[in-house]
Amino acid sequence: MSTILGKISRFFMSKEKKFVIFLIEELESKNYVNIRKITSKLSLQRRYDIVNHLISIGKLHGILLHERLLFLSITKNKLSAIKNDLKNNGRIEISVLKGIWKVKDEIIINILNHFEKGIEGKKTYYTLTHISNILTSNLSNIDEYNLNLTSENLEIDLNLLLRIVQEMINEGELAGVIKNQTIFLSFENFESIISDYIDEKMDDAFELSFNEISRDLFVQETDIEKFLMYLVEKNPGKFAVYPLEEKIQFKR
Repeated sequence: MSTILGKISRFFMSKEKKFVIFLIEELESKNYVNIRKITSKLSLQRRYDIVNHLISIGKLHGILLHERLLFLSITKNKLSAIKNDLKNNGRIEISVLKGIWKVKDEIIINILNHFEKGIEGKKTYYTLTHISNILTSNLSNIDEYNLNLTSENLEIDLNLLLRIVQEMINEGELAGVIKNQTIFLSFENFESIISDYIDEKMDDAFELSFNEISRDLFVQETDIEKFLMYLVEKNPGKFAVYPLEEKIQFKR
């Protein structure tokens, strides 16, 4: 039995050693390797585990992207410099990394996301922390702000920026709403707008749907509901909110 186990052990070891040899040979001529494409009978997960182990014990230096099974070689000092630059400045030029690895932009973004979550501008990668700080600075103590200004200044897609702003609103990091998929309105400003709207509608309507209010004010329904709940608590007796039916009814 021990002889059989020994043969099995040597068989698996030989496959692992062969994989490592092919890996090192690939890295002698270039600084990145798709470990999926290395000739081997090992499973993809086993290949990943081996490379990850070699990194952990200092035999390889670089970055291993699990989702792409891509290993990118880089010295410790260069890697630390990139990470510190990103951490301290909240941004880094994409060309810096393209100068190290001749890979597609989407892989560069994967690498940067591996360091810290962020979004891609036209030429620059920004961390989410950096973008959040900019938005907090731009949107605090202001009634209305055109988000196109930040989008154009940072060369970031407006839809990506809107998604971040909405997430910050949902998390309570910003107080306000997005109007017409472009304009940020402060909490106080929109409270005044929706209050005037309700007062105007009270004379002619018995009830209003969330959808109708959303269409009229160009603000998404989920934000409309939150403000209606706030207003009914602040001014009881004026109208009732029915979240399940997505409507309000005025009290006569």
